[in-house]
Order: sequence, then structure tokens, then C-alpha cells
Amino acid sequence: MAAEPLLSPGEKATEKVRFGNFEVMNDPEGRPVLLGKGTFGRTYQARHCFLDIIVALKIITERYVADAAVRQRFLTEARAVAKLSHPHIARLYDFGEKDGVLHYAMEYCGGGSLADHVAKNGPLPLRRTIEIAQQISGALKCAHTAGFIHRDLKPSNIMLTAPDGRPFAKLIDFGLVQPSVPGATRSFADDQSADGARFLGTPLFASPEQLREEPMDVRTDLFSLGMTLWFLMAGRAPESGSSAEIAASRLNRES
Repeated sequence: MAAEPLLSPGEKATEKVRFGNFEVMNDPEGRPVLLGKGTFGRTYQARHCFLDIIVALKIITERYVADAAVRQRFLTEARAVAKLSHPHIARLYDFGEKDGVLHYAMEYCGGGSLADHVAKNGPLPLRRTIEIAQQISGALKCAHTAGFIHRDLKPSNIMLTAPDGRPFAKLIDFGLVQPSVPGATRSFADDQSADGARFLGTPLFASPEQLREEPMDVRTDLFSLGMTLWFLMAGRAPESGSSAEIAASRLNRES
């Protein structure tokens, strides 16, 4: 029997929810602290019940709890992160299942995402942007050397360990990770989302080959890194509009 959603909109929690050794933390009003959400999972602030450390607990979205393809993607993401050890990649602490609901705990970054930071403080100075570029380039090199491409690099998937001081960034969300070994690219049929859409990613930061649904290699991550650095420097992406408009602009030869 699948677990019920953590909380309905506007509802107050009556008790804390526990997944294995981790207890989801509540805000002063009794609601679970939601750190982020995507198509396949939500991430909450949680505490290890025995070690008393704070983590980011990612839980598979309710509608996909019984979806075999999404469950496999969730497991693939966790396994990929477990194989990576780099100071600028958020560490994986644990993986488990409760009442059929998959979840995993990863390193908590208290500074929020770069997207949030820019929204609050505006564009980053050049020196800070270069520091982050060096850090995330190192993280990507680690992933690429291990045989993975991220495919969803963007400001909201780069976290800061602290809100102030010199930036120390961590790459997160390997939910779209795929092998970078030649010939290992998954087919579009295996790679489509649960609702049938073949393109997976964020158009605003996606490479042209990703938008064209062509085979990809590590260069797709480097393109997304470049778009991310543009965003940090300018405080906005170089394009705007609907996903279709962004894709058309990105694939235009003049672009």
C-alpha cells in the first residue's frame, strides 16, 4: 500500500513523518519544510534520528510511487551519486523504502540554490562567478570521468553550503543522469518521462542536441554550464518565453 502524501495544501501536520532513520522536520506552523520539488520527487529538510544531523531527504512523488520506470530512474540517480566523491557534489547518505515509497538522504546545503541567490541578491560579481565556474567544472569532471553526464545543470541544481561568505557550491539532482560511455546512450523509448514526453530537462539551460533529442556526450553539460554562468553574471538567461519559443531560438542557426 503506497504511503499517503506528506501534506495536503494548507493542511497542518499533526505529527512528524519518518522514513527509516530520518524524520522530516516541520516549520513553526507544523508544516514539513519543503526544500524543492521536481517532476519525480520532492525534497524535504530532515534529521537523522540517531546521529542528529540535518539532511535533504528526497522522496518519490506520490503519483509515481508504483511506476516501475520512475522507480528505476530514482534508483539510478542515487546509485550514480553514490559512486561520486567530490567536494562540490552533494554526498549521498542513505537510500531506503517505506510502504513502497523510495527515498534517499543527501547532504543538506543551508545557503539555498544559485537561482534563489540571484533572485534575492541580483547578479554575481565576476570573481564569484569564476569561483563557482571552477568548482562546478571540477564536479562535472568527476562525474564525466566516472562515466556520467548530468543533463540538467542549471542554477537551481547548484546549492550553496552557506548563505554568506565566499561561495562554496555543490552540484545536486542527478535525476536525468545517463552513461557517457560511447554506445551507452539510452534509447528515446527508455528515456521518456512517465507522461510520454521524450524531452527531459530544462529548455532554458539545455544544449541544442538535447533539444533535438540527439545522442549526447559530456559537451552537453559544458553548454549548460555556460548558460548557467551567463545567468549568474546577467541575472537572467539569454532567452525567455515559452519552452517552444526557447527551443526555436536555441536551434536557430543565428543563435
